[in-house]
Amino acid sequence: MLRSFYFPKGDYAANLELLRRERERYYAIVDATFRLDELPEKFALFAAGGLVKPLLAFDI
Repeated sequence: MLRSFYFPKGDYAANLELLRRERERYYAIVDATFRLDELPEKFALFAAGGLVKPLLAFDI
């Protein structure tokens, strides 16, 4: 699944490389990791300004 509201799809490979190269810096700004079943609750919290960089994780 690919989706970004910030970058064109053609920039995906370059952005993925940047994420892999700067993984530690990226994870430092993630303020919540959650499962798919928690999405409605976490999205509402994000929309209300309670989260800055939530991460939907399929392997937790």
